[in-house]
Amino acid sequence: MKAFKYIIKKQEIDLDIVRVTILSEEEYEHSKHVIQPIYEWWWLRSPGIIRRNAGCVLYNGSLLHTSVDRDSGCVRPALQVLNLQPLNLKISDKIDLAGYTWTVISENLILCDSPVGKTAFRNNWQADNANIYEASDLKKWVKKWAAEKGILITQKEKHNVLQDKKKGKNKNGKRKDFITLDYLLS
Repeated sequence: MKAFKYIIKKQEIDLDIVRVTILSEEEYEHSKHVIQPIYEWWWLRSPGIIRRNAGCVLYNGSLLHTSVDRDSGCVRPALQVLNLQPLNLKISDKIDLAGYTWTVISENLILCDSPVGKTAFRNNWQADNANIYEASDLKKWVKKWAAEKGILITQKEKHNVLQDKKKGKNKNGKRKDFITLDYLLS
């Protein structure tokens, strides 16, 4: 868990972030009335009906399943947090965090109002678990983005980031410029 300072109503407050993820279809359906629309499609973590597909939200708010290897899908991270209720935050309140505006969409979940990038859900659509978020390239992408923004969640996740850094190279063989150990442990 990482305590992260954020600003709401011109007041700086600690926010205990438990997990960085993207929304499921169920979370989207439950909260779509307060979710800021964007004019591009974006990934959900829910698998599609067939192995090759995963869930997404279209620009008009409709749900769809599309091929996991489409690299034009937007990423809208969601943060699961512990302490929204004591802070008197209500559903639809806005939070400035890590250079982005986020919306409170449930009593313990905030969603980034804008996409933070585009990527495929899974580059290898033929893998047995191609549409499972936990095994996806998208999850790795989200974790890397969160690490670069300083939104690291648990000691285990910090350890995983350090392991990636020790490997030292990305899949193209180029050096990874990640974040420093001093930053991770601070």
